[in-house]
Amino acid sequence: MTMILLLCLTVLLVSGPRCTESVEKRILLSDPQYIQQELTRFQSELQELQVKFNTQHMENANLKSTVTQLHTTVDQLKTTVLTLNITNSKLQNTVGQLQNNRRSAVFTRWGRRDCPANITSLVYTGYAGGSMYTDTGAAAEYLCMPSDPIWGPHKDLAYDGIWVGYVYGSEYEDGYFGIGDSLHDVPCAVCVGNQHTASLMIPGRTQCYPGWTEAYHGDLSSGAYTAVSATQYVCVDQHPQALEGGADKNEDGKLFYGVKSKCGPLHCPPYEDNKFLSCVNTALIQNITDNQHQDTISQLQNTALIQNITDNQHQDTISQLQNTALIQNITDNQHQDTISQLQNTALIQNITDNQHQDTISQLQNTALIQNITDNQHQDTISRLQTTLQAQTLINNQLRQLQANRGSAVFTRWGRRDCPANITSFVYTGYAGGSLYTDTGAAAEYLCMPSDPIWGPHKDLVYDGPWVGYVYGAEYEDAGVGVFGMMDSMHDVPCVVCVVNQFTSSLMFPGRTQCYPGWAEAYHGDLSSGAHSAAAATQYVCVDQHPQALEGGGNKDENRKLFYGVKSKCGPLHCPPYEDNNYLSCVVCLK
Repeated sequence: MTMILLLCLTVLLVSGPRCTESVEKRILLSDPQYIQQELTRFQSELQELQVKFNTQHMENANLKSTVTQLHTTVDQLKTTVLTLNITNSKLQNTVGQLQNNRRSAVFTRWGRRDCPANITSLVYTGYAGGSMYTDTGAAAEYLCMPSDPIWGPHKDLAYDGIWVGYVYGSEYEDGYFGIGDSLHDVPCAVCVGNQHTASLMIPGRTQCYPGWTEAYHGDLSSGAYTAVSATQYVCVDQHPQALEGGADKNEDGKLFYGVKSKCGPLHCPPYEDNKFLSCVNTALIQNITDNQHQDTISQLQNTALIQNITDNQHQDTISQLQNTALIQNITDNQHQDTISQLQNTALIQNITDNQHQDTISQLQNTALIQNITDNQHQDTISRLQTTLQAQTLINNQLRQLQANRGSAVFTRWGRRDCPANITSFVYTGYAGGSLYTDTGAAAEYLCMPSDPIWGPHKDLVYDGPWVGYVYGAEYEDAGVGVFGMMDSMHDVPCVVCVVNQFTSSLMFPGRTQCYPGWAEAYHGDLSSGAHSAAAATQYVCVDQHPQALEGGGNKDENRKLFYGVKSKCGPLHCPPYEDNNYLSCVVCLK
């Protein structure tokens, strides 16, 4: 039986692949050595094929595992893309809201009918006005009256008694402002800077501090200290204009005079005694401009475009992976066929070398496609990383946008430093204002910079009564220790602060805590001038822990004075207030 099988196998081998050779070999059935040699060779080839098959089967299993991992990764990337698209939509909405909610800086340009070019736009132009300089109970501040009034329902009410306020027009006085005489009427313009978040008038300087942009500069002005009516400090433009038709007669009204410095609590140096003071009106530019807003939007759009491209590439990758899986399925089937054929090859070798080479080529092509897929997958990951980097940049810009929606500026009275963490420093200086005995003096307190820059009118010679003055300020408390000072000789420091996280500042009298939604800048004691003094003053908040200027505690010079403020019951309801008690205050930000 064995010999019959050997004979059949020999016949098949001879009639199989080797029958195509150019030289036909004869197998002698009587030569068992030759038959044994052929069987040995055949077994060796079968072993080699089995090893190759096992190797390729293992590689195929690895490829299938890789395909599964890539499918998982693609699913994760699709989820990431969906999340990024939602995030981009929210970011675009945020950018739009920030663009619509940016705060603008508004200021009045005294002495001009136009606004500074390029950086501002005109709200309205009009006539400078206010109370008559001889009216004791008049409002202190200057007004810019619009040139196109719209009257209200009470316009024609009939009353000619004394219990009423008045608004007059204004005139330049004493020729100090470069106008030919004192008959010219004063124009004004209200301006808005859409690229600015805050405005600030700095007395005693003609130049801005770093980070601020000049709107205009000129001469510090107020009413005359000898007049009866209290006034206000304002900045008149260096190149003032006059209203047409107002130079034919001297009607007085609300008057503009130059302002001089007075040494004492206002330290000299850096100031000089009896010199005319300058001023500059400044605006704080937003760190993120409209162009940067557009850049942010463009980056968001580019990010969305990159993600769309990535989505398409993901789809291509999935298609390629699916094709790869299809090829691998075909290869798996061929492997199974190979196994069956190899098992049958124990009798008949039906798989030829050419077919085996085809199988190897298919496996190599599969590996090649897999390599291409891997490279495309790496490209997809790289693009996603680029997208994430772009979004990080956009998020940073959005944080800057949110931080720069507006700025709040306030003065901290009694301190040389700004509140920590939430504010930055503009300048420090000396608290000052008008002499407490001057009836016509400007009412408000000023923070005079410690580094003045004088204007061209500094050395003009005039010693008459028609001028305003700026003195330094002292703490006064009648010996009761309202501000915690041992005596009333200490000079008062001040600091101007700016905060970019908030758009508004407000002093709340009678409280030491802010209302919900507001953040505290500082709190302390409500202060003003003495009610028995001749000069009008202003309510301000002196810090709870006040400091004193060095070198100012050796004499009591009594210039601009800070007193504690008490409550008086009546129209001020008690409770919740109590009669004759010292009031607190808090400066809050929103």
